[in-house]
Amino acid sequence: MSAGAVKLPPRFLLGANYWSRAGGPRMWERFDEAVVKEELRALKAAGLDSLRVFAFAPSMMPHPPALDEGRLALMARFADLAAEAGLSLFPSPLVGHMSGENYGFPGQGARNDDRSLYDDKELRAWQTALVGGVVRALAGKPAVAAWILSNEMPLWAGAVGLQSGAPPEDVIAWARAMTDVVRAADPTRPVGTGDGMMGGWPTRALAADGVVDWVGPHVYYGDVDPLRHAFGIDFQLARARACGRPVVLEEFGASSTQAGEAEHAAYVRESVLTSLAAGAQGALVWCASDFDRHTLGLETPYSHHAFELGFGLLRSDGSEKPVCEELRALRALVDAIDFPTVTRPRARVALVASDWLERSFPFSWEDKGGLKRALLQAFVLAAQAGFDADVVNEDDPLDGYALVLVPSTQKLRVPTWHTLEAAARAGATIYWSYFSGENEFHQGAWCPNFTALTGLRHRLRYGCFDLPGERLTLKGQAVLSVPTGQQHHAAPQSLARLPIEPALAGVESLAVDGDGNLAIAEHRLGAGRVVFAAHPIERYLMARPDGSARDAHRIYRLLAEEAGLEPDYETHHPDVQARVLHAGADDLVIVQHRGWTASVDDASELPREAELVYDRGNPSARAFGPKGARVWRVRGVR
Repeated sequence: MSAGAVKLPPRFLLGANYWSRAGGPRMWERFDEAVVKEELRALKAAGLDSLRVFAFAPSMMPHPPALDEGRLALMARFADLAAEAGLSLFPSPLVGHMSGENYGFPGQGARNDDRSLYDDKELRAWQTALVGGVVRALAGKPAVAAWILSNEMPLWAGAVGLQSGAPPEDVIAWARAMTDVVRAADPTRPVGTGDGMMGGWPTRALAADGVVDWVGPHVYYGDVDPLRHAFGIDFQLARARACGRPVVLEEFGASSTQAGEAEHAAYVRESVLTSLAAGAQGALVWCASDFDRHTLGLETPYSHHAFELGFGLLRSDGSEKPVCEELRALRALVDAIDFPTVTRPRARVALVASDWLERSFPFSWEDKGGLKRALLQAFVLAAQAGFDADVVNEDDPLDGYALVLVPSTQKLRVPTWHTLEAAARAGATIYWSYFSGENEFHQGAWCPNFTALTGLRHRLRYGCFDLPGERLTLKGQAVLSVPTGQQHHAAPQSLARLPIEPALAGVESLAVDGDGNLAIAEHRLGAGRVVFAAHPIERYLMARPDGSARDAHRIYRLLAEEAGLEPDYETHHPDVQARVLHAGADDLVIVQHRGWTASVDDASELPREAELVYDRGNPSARAFGPKGARVWRVRGVR
């Protein structure tokens, strides 16, 4: 049965990734039913309805290709216990990577160094046997909701750009073969691959080819800018939406070594609400329980990755962490929503991701991490300006978007440059900011229709770079002051500006720099316009710990005004975001303080008749606390 023919449960999934504290990855070798029952009871009481559970390959197949039928029977017993507790399961039948270590099949030994899990015939046969055995053992269990094929297969077996550098065609063929094994034994439930949308994994191709029924990002992101960090999950969910399949946030979380318990609770609250607002179908926290440092802490992977002991919602003694109170409140919220009637309204703002972010082209060199950070910075600025952007790929149509953002971009494929010009002529506002690239070779913007698109003429000198100075100051309709980082940058050419002058009639200056050079120009083009910035503004901001606190979002708000856009619900604070879900005739307005400031005013504009249905983390009715949130229902909007 092809992907999309079966569906995820018709509710917002609120769950966790599960290993019992009695054994961790080796729980099937040390299965303690009494402890498991208590854990399931506690997790259900904390508000969860779903668990992802793992079949650890060394435990399930200790003597390949034979399966350990006794341990498979324990998984089946676990499924019965989960059903009794009222919890749905997402089993992962193929697990060799776990918490910082890779575990090969027993007997594989050193041969793993030159054998690919994707195309080695013997290893493929072992994987087929393991996947088939787990699915057959559990397919008849009512608790099973869907299948998550693996756990971060790119880390276990490699992917393009990771470890083994496996060719994408090998990965796709492997994924198709393994999901076919699942569907042959259980054609009635959806399947994901558990890859986490890691770099190099062909997520889009698997979604487009019908191999997977949903896309499941795993997000563990850090940033020196608290606002960029806050939007790390939002951005990855937006990238996942672009794959055209339902989205589940399969993994996110924080260890007690990385976050205090109160801060952990606030982070989980923010992340779950973000998933709901972004249109995801659920969020699964990593993970259910802490592990004891005196027992599991002496075993791999925890003996060397000690921080992995502390990700739990429950402590190692079974007691609740403060996050459980947040989960109960979230449970009450999602239970009050008729989820099948809820839709995320179509975004009017699109953020274009260059194909160079995910693909490698011959004789082209780029820092993919830098490309991603520039896009994330732009995503944050759009949110601060009041707009929840879609992240679109180069092949995606731009129809219906009033504002299209192409931030700090050097390279797009030629048809995409033509598409941008056509979208402007059709009425869209296109914003493009210049980026010269990281390298001294192949410098400059790779845009073949520069003058037709922007109405400008550039005055580059071959092989030379027009550096911006230590600070960019913009004056005019767009105002900004930001350090460029030029003095200490390892590749200052990547900070270069583009010298420009008007070439066509109808070009208007929106800003000049501190030396009077044209810095932002608007070109009326057909029914729309193109706004071109001569500096890689987002690049300057992304390198700073306060990049999201320099009022650069005002430029994006100006762009939105040029495009005729206004926020549905205004918040009047750049760190407070309001997003809307349509729930039948009503609006659900999810208002979140995305920062850690102790208190910010709640000046959100909502109708007087709006009903408050959720209020957490806030010191008073007129203020938001750190990561505080409110959800309002506005009735009868449509």
